[in-house]
Amino acid sequence: MDHHERGFSGHCRCGERGRLLTSKTANNPGRLFFGCRFGDEKNQNHLFKWADESMVEEIEDMKPKINDLEKASLTLEKGLSA
Repeated sequence: MDHHERGFSGHCRCGERGRLLTSKTANNPGRLFFGCRFGDEKNQNHLFKWADESMVEEIEDMKPKINDLEKASLTLEKGLSA
């Protein structure tokens, strides 16, 4: 599985399950991230992805799906009314 996939990351490319962790660095104290136990922000071979960025991607990807569902719902309502 690609470790740069959009949204929440479940697994690292090494096969290790991703974990939600908290940054303890001076630059990002308390910031949540998904990580592999073998990776860090500088190691591009393992999972490291900020949780807030993942959340934005999840929301962006859901918007068109929600719009499609709303349109389908309206079509069904019109069909029932007719």
